[in-house]
Amino acid sequence: MSTTCQSYYTLKSPGDNIDKTHELYTLYYLSEIFKELNPSFFEENKGSGRPRIYTASIMLPFIQWGHLNKIISCRDLENWWTRNDDTCNFILDCKKPGKSSINEFLNDYNYLIDAFDIFIVEFSIKIGLMNGNIIYHDGTILKGYCNNFKKLYANQLYFLRDFILKHRHETDEEGLWFKMDKYFNNNEFEDEIEPILNKLKEKIRAGGIYLLKSVFKQKNGLKKVLLKIKHMEENVKGNQPISIVDPEAHSMLDKDGEWGFNYNFQAGVDDKYGMIAVHYITQSPNDKKELLITVNELNERLGKEDYVIVVDHGYWHIKSLEEIYNSPTTIVIPDRAAASHKKENSNKKQKKSKKSSIKIDKDFRKPKFFKDWQKDIYICPNGSILRRMNNNKQNGIEYKVYGTDDCFTCPDQKKCATESKRKIKDRCESEINEIKKIYYSEWGQEIYHGRGYNAEGNFGTLFESRNFRGIKTRGTKRVKEELTQYAITHNIKKIHKHTTVNVLKTILNLIKQEKTKHINVNINIIDELIKDFIIEDEIIVNLKIK
Repeated sequence: MSTTCQSYYTLKSPGDNIDKTHELYTLYYLSEIFKELNPSFFEENKGSGRPRIYTASIMLPFIQWGHLNKIISCRDLENWWTRNDDTCNFILDCKKPGKSSINEFLNDYNYLIDAFDIFIVEFSIKIGLMNGNIIYHDGTILKGYCNNFKKLYANQLYFLRDFILKHRHETDEEGLWFKMDKYFNNNEFEDEIEPILNKLKEKIRAGGIYLLKSVFKQKNGLKKVLLKIKHMEENVKGNQPISIVDPEAHSMLDKDGEWGFNYNFQAGVDDKYGMIAVHYITQSPNDKKELLITVNELNERLGKEDYVIVVDHGYWHIKSLEEIYNSPTTIVIPDRAAASHKKENSNKKQKKSKKSSIKIDKDFRKPKFFKDWQKDIYICPNGSILRRMNNNKQNGIEYKVYGTDDCFTCPDQKKCATESKRKIKDRCESEINEIKKIYYSEWGQEIYHGRGYNAEGNFGTLFESRNFRGIKTRGTKRVKEELTQYAITHNIKKIHKHTTVNVLKTILNLIKQEKTKHINVNINIIDELIKDFIIEDEIIVNLKIK
């Protein structure tokens, strides 16, 4: 009797169909190195309850792989793996998390995303992709994920709060609260409460009516609205409007001069390969007081203070500049004159002199006078030299005064001088003058010239190449997480461009070998394991192991 035997075959493992130089493997080995160096972050199921199926070690690279593929929302991520994508199967180890599991991870493990971001920067420094010598920093206004028309002003918010607290107990059949409930849900008692509604519409406008209606339309509406009002009160800022949808998005002008509820995104870029060294979200409408915060963040991330930071005039803040100047950090920043040269069509109005009603012609304002810092002179647009005359005090501040007798015979005297002689004043603070000298030096000009490509170019890459079209989350915490993932995506793409997958795999194996020796390892172990890197065409192709 003959038998027929079916031939054996072997199922392929997840990832076998993926090119071993694929960007996926760059992310995979980076996340594995991160896990080996920080095992405490991935300790699962310490407490009681049902064990988690989708562990942090799986979900972290999956969420980040989604960002690398411009798939961000929990729903889109869930739909992505249902298409049986090989990369998803590899990252998820053939598990299939649902939308709720993905959202749960983002809520419970937001600290892990921040730690991974810091690790990427530290790792890049260790393998030489970032040198931390020159940081180009800039900020941009990002539109909040909210409606600009759903808003309240502080007085309207307080009026609505007091109205709710006063009338919420009037729930009997003759009570106002009972009648308003019936009106919003069943269109009853319209005639009786019309005068009150008209007064409310006048006092709290459409935004307040929208909130008041939510009290009666939603389940547990009263509790939710009172919590919303409390959240809005915490974000009241003077007479500025507060967003009902996202109270933490503050009222500010964007780069096009349009008003809206926005966030200020700050980012510092390393000059070597354009990797993001530092980033954070602020609710400040301008950059004036952000410089000191940035420097403190950089000191921690770079692990040093002796570097150069390059910013535009928007960061000019005297106290911050003086503090940074007295530290090991060097700052390159243009003064007002240099900034005005670059912005000829500025809308700033020239103030009239208190001593005369004569206006200075725009071609003879201070920014048009060239300052020679080596000779300590000014040169006017007509070529005359203004030398140091004396010092004087104004409002308790000492100024250096420059002038020239050429004004008496100058044909443009009436356009230039409010008196018979034009005078130029400079503050006498030694630190500020030294900072100005750095900017105007040949070295400073060369360094500042790279700012547009590095700092502003980083935002261009974010908006165009990374398909960033605005914030998709609400609240500073979630917005920060969203932009952190964009920063990680940007840096991983840079690592993939300048490092081979085999190099990352080798580093991972070396770390695992060290761990078998029962040695506590951290990021500094890389310095002990690797002697040098073999670089070809700006790509790390191999390692010299110690």
